[in-house]
Amino acid sequence: MVSAVTDRIRSSIPDALLDAMEALLERRPADQIPLAEIARFAGVSVAGMVARYPDRESLLLALLARDQVRRSTDLDLALHEDAWLGLSLRERCQRLAETMVAHFRRRRATLVAAQERGYPLRFLPSLAGTRLLDAREEIRDADPERAVAWAIHVAMVTVQDPSDAIPEAELTTRLAHLLYATLTTPAVV
Repeated sequence: MVSAVTDRIRSSIPDALLDAMEALLERRPADQIPLAEIARFAGVSVAGMVARYPDRESLLLALLARDQVRRSTDLDLALHEDAWLGLSLRERCQRLAETMVAHFRRRRATLVAAQERGYPLRFLPSLAGTRLLDAREEIRDADPERAVAWAIHVAMVTVQDPSDAIPEAELTTRLAHLLYATLTTPAVV
C-alpha cells in the first residue's frame, strides 16, 4: 500500500513541475524564472526537479510536448466532422476562428516561450483545412487547397499576436471575416 501511494505521488511530480512552469510563464519570460522558483511553486525539491528535468530547456520542451498533445486533442474534438455538417463556408470560417482564438489565446505564454527559442510549432491539424475544403464549391480560388493553407497561415499569425490589443470577441469576428474574404475573393495574379 505504501509503495502504491509513493508511486502515485512520484507520477504526479512531472505534471506539477509542468503546471508550475506554465503558470510562471504567464508572469515573465522563461529565462527569468529560476529553477528553484519552479521547484518551490510545484512543491518539489530542486533535486527532485533536476532528476526529472536537468535544466529549464528540458522542462520547457516537456511542457511544449504536453501542450501539443492537449491542443491536438482539443482541436480534433472541435473539428470533428459531425459538428460541421451542413455549415456554409461563412459558418465554417466563424467556427474555425472561434476555435483558434479560444485554444491559442489560452496557451499564449507557452507559445511565446517556444517562439523565442525558435522551436518548431505545429498548430492546426490538417482537419482545419479539410473542414474548410468541405465547402469547396463556395471557394472562389483556382487552387482551393493553396487558398485554404494560406488563409490558415494568416489566421495563425494573427491569433498568435502576444498583445491583448484586440479583445477576444473582436479578434474572433475579424478573423472569421478575414478567412471568408480570403476564400471567396478570387486571387488576382
